[in-house]
Amino acid sequence: MPNNKFKVFVTRQDIPKEAITRLQEECDVEIYPQSRPIPRDELLKRIKGKDGVFCLSDQIVDKEFLDAAGPNLKVVSTFSAGFEHFDLNEIKSRGIKAGNTPGVVADSTAELAVSLMLATTRRFFDSHKQILKICVIEQNALMDALKSGRIRAAGLDVMTPEPLPTDHPLLFTPNLTLLPHIGTAELRTRTEMSVMSANNIIAALKNEQMPGEL
Repeated sequence: MPNNKFKVFVTRQDIPKEAITRLQEECDVEIYPQSRPIPRDELLKRIKGKDGVFCLSDQIVDKEFLDAAGPNLKVVSTFSAGFEHFDLNEIKSRGIKAGNTPGVVADSTAELAVSLMLATTRRFFDSHKQILKICVIEQNALMDALKSGRIRAAGLDVMTPEPLPTDHPLLFTPNLTLLPHIGTAELRTRTEMSVMSANNIIAALKNEQMPGEL
């Protein structure tokens, strides 16, 4: 009997089981069997002919990716709130839908931001109360400001690139507190994010409104 289910590729093994179960209810799911980033060449091979791809922020979705996937691709959904790794112009020009997980990460990110403020300076109310990703900050300018004293201290949970090379100047800036991108690293948040990303895929494949459409 032919299998008429949509084909979806999940780019890592260590995705919360709730999301995988949700996808398997509606789709034929292939999962990369490693809990580490999939090599680019392997990724491009495995997405060929898939209807949907459940990816993470370390997978660049660009022209090369979309060409490799081929004409069957209908949706890509990222297990993240950020979507800088998506070439949205290229994706949308092909009629492909894209999704992320906005809103879910708000509480855990705010809690981490407060923790970083406390970690970087005792002068809590003098610190700059703004939560930004490093991708919207000029890293060299930030380091210069920290070294000159124009900024007393800073804390970052997101850097470019990730992971940082062991000789990167950010690692040797004494008034800078770095965390390994753990702003959403709690079970409830990660589970909700993963299920939302799965629901993005299912909704798109059914021509329904995606909960996190870009």
